[in-house]
Amino acid sequence: MVYSHNLIRFNNSLDASDKMFSLVLLKVQSFTMELNGTRCFLDGMYLLCLKKDDTIKTKKNDYQFNHLCFAPKFINLNLNFELIASKEYPALCEKHQYPDFQLFLERSDEYLGIIPLSESEFELSAACFNKIDVHIKNCYTDGLWSCRSRSELFSLLNIANTALKGVQKIETDAPFLLPEVLDGDEKACAVCRQVIRYIKENLQRQITIPELCKKFSTNRTTMTSTFKALTGQTPVQYILAERLKQSRLELLFTEIPINEVSKMHGIQDENYYIRAFKKTIS
Repeated sequence: MVYSHNLIRFNNSLDASDKMFSLVLLKVQSFTMELNGTRCFLDGMYLLCLKKDDTIKTKKNDYQFNHLCFAPKFINLNLNFELIASKEYPALCEKHQYPDFQLFLERSDEYLGIIPLSESEFELSAACFNKIDVHIKNCYTDGLWSCRSRSELFSLLNIANTALKGVQKIETDAPFLLPEVLDGDEKACAVCRQVIRYIKENLQRQITIPELCKKFSTNRTTMTSTFKALTGQTPVQYILAERLKQSRLELLFTEIPINEVSKMHGIQDENYYIRAFKKTIS
């Protein structure tokens, strides 16, 4: 793909683009702004997910930010704002595995497009922004610059989704298997949710059960039983499932070699990755 600032670019202001989606990584102290007429007081680290008609007003400039804009067709040439807004789009998402872009489109009293980040989520997001900047600068020497940029963009969207859910809602196709565990040990349940968030943030590296138990001061039996009650999977099964889920977009919308995709998501053995992925679609 030939680089075009109409496909993806960095902005030097907070203002939303009139033709693109925007991801703004923001670090502030006692900061006040108006987003679409709603007064917002911010103090900490945030990711703003803005659509093209969002408006931002600020009264002071003492904030740190990175602002990435991208057009829908940067993800896939078939995508545009009209299609995304159509009634047919949910069915197309299911058929072609397109992103739903609800982070940018959905608005409610609880969600204005502003997502609070933990320190680790902020650092991971900042790393993605930096990598995209490098890939764009290498667009004339790296034939896969756009694929690598999309991969980092998908990572940003994963971070945003995880942070927005705040692990209060655990998505799973399986029913709760052991509800009595949840009723009987709220502390174990809370720890397990922290474990899930940690897993989602660290899928690119090796994660072991002893490491999780040590980090969250729990034992294997308690964590495994509670984890399965929440997700319907053991921690090992969940880690693999999340790696396959998060790598799916790279396989669908980039030309990054499979061995590179598998390593990016913490699976060093390409053949094991391929076998595991085939099982999910069989």
